[in-house]
Formats: sequence, C-alpha cells, structure tokens
Amino acid sequence: MSFIYSIKTDVPAFKHTQIDVYNAIAPHFPEDKLDIVKRIFNNAQVESRYFGADINTLVEWTANNKLENKFRLWEQESMLYFGKQIEETLNQSGLDALDIDAICINSSTGMMVPDLGVLLADRFGFRSDITRYPFFGYACGGGIMALNRMIDYLKLYPKKCVLFCCGETVGQHVELEYSMNSIIHDALFGDGYATLLLVGAEHPLSDSHVMEFLGSSTHLATLGRQTAKYHMGDGGFKGHLGANLPEVIRKNISIPVNKLKAEVHVEDIDNYVFHYGGPKIMDVVQEELGLTDDDVAISTHTYRSRGNQSSVSVLSCLDETLKRSTEKGTALMMAVAPGITIEMIYCNLVPKQNVKKAAIQHELVAV
Repeated sequence: MSFIYSIKTDVPAFKHTQIDVYNAIAPHFPEDKLDIVKRIFNNAQVESRYFGADINTLVEWTANNKLENKFRLWEQESMLYFGKQIEETLNQSGLDALDIDAICINSSTGMMVPDLGVLLADRFGFRSDITRYPFFGYACGGGIMALNRMIDYLKLYPKKCVLFCCGETVGQHVELEYSMNSIIHDALFGDGYATLLLVGAEHPLSDSHVMEFLGSSTHLATLGRQTAKYHMGDGGFKGHLGANLPEVIRKNISIPVNKLKAEVHVEDIDNYVFHYGGPKIMDVVQEELGLTDDDVAISTHTYRSRGNQSSVSVLSCLDETLKRSTEKGTALMMAVAPGITIEMIYCNLVPKQNVKKAAIQHELVAV
C-alpha cells in the first residue's frame, strides 16, 4: 500500500484570458479564416490560462523559430516552481533533503541532459544514492501514468519516500498554423506545476496521508496510436489531435474500468478526479460512465480556469478536490494520453483538516 502525504500545485505568473490569446495569434492567420479560428476558441470553453511568459512573446518565438528560448523557459520555470514546492514540502513534512529516497520528474514539453532531477539534487543536497526517474512522452496522461510507476516503486520499498514533480509549459508551443489540429492546440493548453510527496506503507508519515492508493488499471488502444501525438517542428512541438479521438475513447474506456472493478473491490465512488482534455472528450466520458455535470464539476472548473495543463491537469483537480472535501471518501482518477492510453487510479481521499489532526496526534505520540 502507498500514500500521498502532500500535494502542492502552482500556475506561472502570466495569466491570459481566451480573448487575449486569440488577439495575439489572430494576425498570423488569413483574415477570411478568423471566424473559424474564433469559433474554435469559443467552443473550447476555456476562460483563462497561465503561461511562463507573455503570450505575445511566445507567439514571437514561434513565428521566428526560437526553439532554444522555449527550452530555456521550460528549464527556468520548472526549476522555479519545483524548487518552491519541494521547499514547502520539506518544511511541512519535517523531512530533511537527506531523507528523500527517490525523485521523479514527469514532463513532456521540454527536455535536457542531465535531467532536472540532477539540478534539483544539487540545489537541495539530496543523497548521492538518490534514485531518479525522468519520464518523458506520457503527455496528458503523465499525472497518473508516472504516478502509478512510483506506486509500484513504493510497493517494493515500503519504507521509502518519493518526491514526484510534474510540470508542463505547453503554452510556449503555440503553433500559429491554419489547420484544425494547430488551432485546437492553441485554443486549449496552459501551463502548470505540481509536486507530491509519496510514502510507502512502512514510512513514518504514512499515517498522515491525504490519499491512499487502492488500485489502478491501464489500457493501450492500439488503433489509437495515430489519434493523438506530438512531433518536433522548427518552432517547437506540434500536436495532433485526430477527429476520431472521442470515438476511440468511447470504444475503449469501459475496458480499464471493468479491469479495475475485477481486481479491486470498487465501492460507491464519491469523487471523480479527471484530466479534462476538452469538451468533446468529457462529453464522451460522462456518457459512457453515466456521470452528471456535478460529478465532474471540479474537473470542469480547473479546465476552464487554467486550460488543459496536460499531465498536471489531473493533479490540479486532485488538489482542488482535497481542498473542497470535508469528509473522507473514495475517488476515481483518470487521464487519457497519446497512444491512446487510458489510465486510472482508485483511491481513498482524506480531507486536509483530518490530516492536520492526525499530524498533531503523531506529534503527541512522539513526545
């Protein structure tokens, strides 16, 4: 059994409304096509997004193929927010940097060698034998897919703890091409960062958790491998979201759900913590799983107020769910990744006020 002790989430400094983003990219499209671009932006139902730089700067970088600037921004923003969140996590938990056994970095919007885990190890003075897990390529599913790999690690090493850092600077890869894929990409995505402290069943902090893992499932839909993908262009990553994506999800979503129910005793689900990929995708998910708008209200809120944050979206939703919850309850977490991969986690959530009570009791016992 494995647990989340704490979760920290952040958005970068530059907040833009959907209108701001449209106005910045509009001059790069044919004037007679702007009505179509505007319609796609409106249909995305995003109200605001956050970026690591002003949207006009990001547009200029793409227009002039300044790829190096984008990767430099990814590194700077990742180090800024992961550093902030790790420091907060260590202070909250009472752990020293030398107590950290492993660090996982999940991001699909930038890359470097050595990975960010090395830079963070230098900054905080982690042990020389710390285990590093840099994950790239999970994209929108990374918040759950990489998390599940760390759960597997803690099953093997129940006395250990892991810093799980997940961050995406999707906004810098604005595409500025007149194609449905590029316009949809430019209408959906925003940036975000999350850091979680994961602990094994025998770790001293396991009694003060905010989340208990109960089970997981995954499904790779082989017919969907060309449905959603990224490739590198002159100005950065270019996304491809096929028109058949909702139908691929419709045909496959029941498979991991049924697998999860077969392997774990799934009781009534109190919370749905979903990566909201876009309105058409969420409509299919709701239809196939029989969910109401209220069931996915927090997922919808995080999407509309922050955009699609790729792998961070589901973690932003988890953090918001924990903040709003007043009672312990079960949750189903789900994300869809290029592949198409559908990955799920079934878990217990513990409201933060209950965690504080448990921490106080732990301190009294220690005294």
